[in-house]
Amino acid sequence: MNEFYIQRHFKLWEDNNKLINRVVFLTVVLSLALVIKVLIPFVDFSEDKKPVIQTIESLKIKQEAANKEIAIINKTTKVLKSVDGFISQQPWQQEKKDLINRYKSMRISPPPEGYTRERYQQEADGTINKIADLLTENILNPLQHSIVGTDAVQNIPERLIREVASLDQFIVDWKGETINKDWYRTIQGKDRTMRELTENLNQRLDDFSRVVKAELAATKQAKSTVDKELKILNAEIVTEADKLQVLDDELQKILPNWLRGLVNIEQVIQLLPVALLGVAFFVLTLGISLTRHYNIYVTGKEFPRDITNDPGMSTTWTIIHRGFFGSIQTIAAYTLFIIFTWLLFERSMLLLLGWLSIDPSKAWVDSYVFWESFLWLSRAGFVLLLTYSITRLRHIISDED
Repeated sequence: MNEFYIQRHFKLWEDNNKLINRVVFLTVVLSLALVIKVLIPFVDFSEDKKPVIQTIESLKIKQEAANKEIAIINKTTKVLKSVDGFISQQPWQQEKKDLINRYKSMRISPPPEGYTRERYQQEADGTINKIADLLTENILNPLQHSIVGTDAVQNIPERLIREVASLDQFIVDWKGETINKDWYRTIQGKDRTMRELTENLNQRLDDFSRVVKAELAATKQAKSTVDKELKILNAEIVTEADKLQVLDDELQKILPNWLRGLVNIEQVIQLLPVALLGVAFFVLTLGISLTRHYNIYVTGKEFPRDITNDPGMSTTWTIIHRGFFGSIQTIAAYTLFIIFTWLLFERSMLLLLGWLSIDPSKAWVDSYVFWESFLWLSRAGFVLLLTYSITRLRHIISDED
């Protein structure tokens, strides 16, 4: 066999041995130090954040309710102003004047056969329907739409709700009283008689306008009150957020100096369980790799079995038969390392889940279900690693025997 090829594999075997020793050493030392010196104090001290976080959440709920109330008040105010402006313009009066002018025109220049009673009545009924539609479209509908959804608000405009219902009924009654009435017969006294068409309507809408103005004043006062409450809530949220930031800064100081600036403590608590699982797989994979390089070297050199069975000819992490005690040592090394990383993984996962129950805001994945699923899948992975390593090593021993 080519000597360079053999020596190359021997060099790779040596390098992988050094690498696996470093990985195992760093995993044992760093993970143990991180769990004991960093993560346990971090989760314990994080409990101090819990009341502050709860206070902020409570304030934000109140803030959201205040903002909703302001939005409803603003919506109601806008509608009230629009309705008040419509009432002050009294466009129905113009409709009445247009009807009078049409009657005058019909009187001055009728057709040869004259206008029928139905034709005169049609003009009057059309105007009455148009006025009713104008009032419904510009007063009732906007107010009814603005009132929808305010049931959950403490300051419900109950008077306004009653007045809208009352006005709705009044318009129905007014329409029933005025439609089909012979208004055209009194056209010679139009200025006096046609006043009856809108007299009651004007009076009722004047009363309603006063209610609208009163509600405008009430909503203005309510908005002022809620604005003050919101200002206080915002200030309290800022104060509590400052407290939370101070606690966060103190928690970051738990990290060792050499880690600060590289990662924050919230990243460490999420990375460590994943890293431990990955390292366990990596160590076993590296052990299989260095075993391959060693087997190629031994085969190429044609060492006899009594030499290869000498534990001194290989290393603890080489998965071959190394004599009885050497093989037991290799089995123990892999088993202890996997169990050690498993125990640290379990501890770090419990700390992670405990931290999530306190403050999940900085978690990459804040789903408790996700991390619990990851925990059980990882446990299955550790069982698989442990079973594979023990089974393979026992198989090697039994083959050699």
